[in-house]
Amino acid sequence: MMMDRRDFLGLAGAGAAGVIWNPTATAGGGSINRQRLVRRHNPVVSTIDPFSALSIGNGEFAFTADITGLQTFPALYEKEFPLCTASHWGWHTEPIPAGLRPEDIRYSNYDTYGRAVGYVTDAKGQETLFNWLRQNPHRLHLGRLGLKLSRGDGSPAEPAI
Repeated sequence: MMMDRRDFLGLAGAGAAGVIWNPTATAGGGSINRQRLVRRHNPVVSTIDPFSALSIGNGEFAFTADITGLQTFPALYEKEFPLCTASHWGWHTEPIPAGLRPEDIRYSNYDTYGRAVGYVTDAKGQETLFNWLRQNPHRLHLGRLGLKLSRGDGSPAEPAI
């Protein structure tokens, strides 16, 4: 019996009993209808919205795309939602500012089950070191992949917003 997610949830909500659902079943048998599966998870971006770039990933790699499906118009997104490519293996650390040492950070002690545990929670008087420790290491932007679009006269093409 073929059943999509909406039908399954409808039956579950209605309290249907005895329904066996096979997520790989199709009307033709036990194979996966790959075209239907891909279409169900096929996002479509039809407008430029700097607050809503499309990010896709698998937990180890992420790619943020604009209306072209690539990163063709990064300037339109830079302020609100930069178009980036990142991975779990791409990390970067800024050098520590001159004259500072990580071991000089001041901790605030908190009682945790009867013992004092230090946490770096207060930047006051140690802003530069506090911010350096908070920001490092950080994920490295791996680069952009986009189209080079030109008008007939050779000038760069820009979207009409």
